[in-house]
Amino acid sequence: MQQQDYSFRIDKTSIKNISKSIASEVADRIYYEFLLARYMPEVLAIEKGSVAPIKTEDFKQQLMSRINSMAK
Repeated sequence: MQQQDYSFRIDKTSIKNISKSIASEVADRIYYEFLLARYMPEVLAIEKGSVAPIKTEDFKQQLMSRINSMAK
């Protein structure tokens, strides 16, 4: 029985670009999973109707302060 080996070569620049792209996607996924987990209690409270709506500007300000605090 004959065995055949197939191989191909990819230049290092392409490999680096592919690995950066994969790492970026993984990092984005982890970030959004943590962000979703962080705000899940608020989402559930809104679904239950136990939270009064706030003004858009107040919401933007609260959201930005929470995002800034997560970045620290």
